[in-house]
Amino acid sequence: MSDDDTRVRADERRRLLAEFELERNQLLRNIETCRLRDFTHPFIGEWSVLDIVDHVAKSDAAAAATLRAYRGGRVEGLPSFSCDEPPTPTPRDVGQLSPALERLQQTRDALVNAIAEFSDEELTAEGSFPPQLIQACTEHDKLHWHDIAAKLAGMAAARRNGPPGQQSPSSDS
Repeated sequence: MSDDDTRVRADERRRLLAEFELERNQLLRNIETCRLRDFTHPFIGEWSVLDIVDHVAKSDAAAAATLRAYRGGRVEGLPSFSCDEPPTPTPRDVGQLSPALERLQQTRDALVNAIAEFSDEELTAEGSFPPQLIQACTEHDKLHWHDIAAKLAGMAAARRNGPPGQQSPSSDS
């Protein structure tokens, strides 16, 4: 591989991971602007903000496990980030906020560590699995922050630009 190819792949890796980080930061910024009652009561459809935080943390954990399985030679396909199912009814209180955000950070750290195991070439090869999974995680974060931003702005629903089959919680409440 030439030096130019190496630089191009390194630049593409940085772009992919910068977008990945940007969308997570936007999700966190939108979460920070929610009212306390939004964390514990239905906010978007049946979903409270805590439900969304738990869902995204579980999705990150599934993505990290999938990348590790792929690295180990087991191809499992993209994990489902489906938001169609209503959340499991769970009593919520504001005291759960800090532990939920810590779990979200821990699962994101695990995902970032799993991504770090891949070379620039593996993360930038056209049509390869790792960048597809990273892009799916990026779109998943974007989907949720768009829903939260739309709700905070008083809009009925966020605009959908993501891949088909990735649905967010209903925005009709």
